[in-house]
Amino acid sequence: MSADQSESLVLNNGDAATKSKEHPESSKIGNLGDYLLFGRYSIMMCLLHELDVLPMTSMYTFMAFAGLFPSITQCGSLNFDGMSSSDACIAVEAARNICKPEYAEGTFRSMPMEFGYYCSTKSHVKLAISFQMIGMLLGATSFGQLSDMFGRRRCLLIGAVGCCIFSFVTSFTHDLYHFAAAQFCTLFFAGGTGAVYVTFFMECMPKKHRYWSVIAIGFSPNMIIFAFIAYLCGDWRWTARAISLLCVPHFILQYIGYESPRWLVQHGKLEQATETYEKIDKFNGTASDERGALLAELIDEERKKIEERAKVKKYYVWHTFYTKSMVLQNLTMGYCLLSTTVLYYTLIFNTEQVVGSVYVNIAVLGCIRYFINIVFCIADYKIQSLGRRIGYIGCLIFITIGLFAVVSIDFFHLDYPTLKRWTVILSSAATAHLFPTAFLITGELFPTPIRNSAGSFQQLFTRIGVVIAPQFFLLFGFYPGASYMALTVLIAFALIFFGAFIPETKGTPLMDHMPHKSERIFRNSFRGSKKTSRPVLP
Repeated sequence: MSADQSESLVLNNGDAATKSKEHPESSKIGNLGDYLLFGRYSIMMCLLHELDVLPMTSMYTFMAFAGLFPSITQCGSLNFDGMSSSDACIAVEAARNICKPEYAEGTFRSMPMEFGYYCSTKSHVKLAISFQMIGMLLGATSFGQLSDMFGRRRCLLIGAVGCCIFSFVTSFTHDLYHFAAAQFCTLFFAGGTGAVYVTFFMECMPKKHRYWSVIAIGFSPNMIIFAFIAYLCGDWRWTARAISLLCVPHFILQYIGYESPRWLVQHGKLEQATETYEKIDKFNGTASDERGALLAELIDEERKKIEERAKVKKYYVWHTFYTKSMVLQNLTMGYCLLSTTVLYYTLIFNTEQVVGSVYVNIAVLGCIRYFINIVFCIADYKIQSLGRRIGYIGCLIFITIGLFAVVSIDFFHLDYPTLKRWTVILSSAATAHLFPTAFLITGELFPTPIRNSAGSFQQLFTRIGVVIAPQFFLLFGFYPGASYMALTVLIAFALIFFGAFIPETKGTPLMDHMPHKSERIFRNSFRGSKKTSRPVLP
């Protein structure tokens, strides 16, 4: 070997070593799910995610303020200081046509206060809230399917525009019916955006950074921000306008960003996917010849897989029940989200049931939720043996115990309002870990072609829960503690089902392709049959 050749070999080896040092994770890449590295684009995605979550949190929590029923302090010459809410309602109902109810100074000016709904007419507002939440249900169902068909980014842009327009329209309504109609439209787009943005974010983030980023940039810190926004606005009209304004930065940054490259691959748009991965690498500052060659190899592997399947198939919600395990997991996660949603929004939409300022209660709830999120983020990142199941089951057990304590306080007519307040807040706060972890588990359980469809199907249960939640205290108001007992039973069954049917998913790679036909749920029906040409599910 000549000296020049030796020198060239040393230089080449040195370049390879340098590249390996620059991108040590590159050596661990086995598929496109491992290809993305954390960099500037990932930071931009985190910012985009925050700009998604803040308006979503605001719209979902809006009715905790806008639908508030604060205590009536006075009605004409009648003073209700020291009276229970039920006694005050009896007195004010008797004088409904004589005087106008008055509320304590500094109380958030809610829609029921302005439109004159209180005591016996509370049910009208609760019914209007349930109607609004049907819009959220329809949006989540339709956008989930549409995003799988036409792209995540496009649906998120449409959702941002819809939320912005209709939240602004809401602020100019002058009766309960028009308010409910405008909010229905707002929550349709909010529900649609909520069904897509977590999946989009997960598909644009490196595997190692999915969990902490989804948890850290969640509803909890944004609840604190929204409580402060509501405090500054002081009434429901200006709060609705503020929410409309919050949607604008989301739209701008979403427009600047790229489509999910994993979605492009799944739909056979490999050239666009390659271009997107290259743009992300350049934006990140992680581009190199080595990674370019590696990307080409990975794309070629995907092309072969697609060619083997003859064509790129379109999958729908019913394909989330393709195998027996998918059926059990899909229904279990759906029920878990239903029970968690009913619990959380029942407590949020009935904040008048606990003592204290609504601003303080919501802000404290957000602080505790965020503390729980941060603890689990650090623990998940640092302790590899700590899986998704341990944290999820632990929170369900904590909530069950807390709710049972509240049932005891109400059932035995114990005078512990502060204890009840903090128990309710802590039980509600524990859901902070349940919501994002449930969506994360879903993303890790289901393959890319149906991942968002599975999430959309499960979010259907969350929207049903949101529709039920405003009516919960009315449905179970026949006996002290009955509402909290019903919540306890819901959560207890979620604990049982989750423990029985959901496996550990931490550290598992995202699946890009559907299971083989041999795994379909109906395969045993045709085993041994002579009619082998009988049509089967795709």
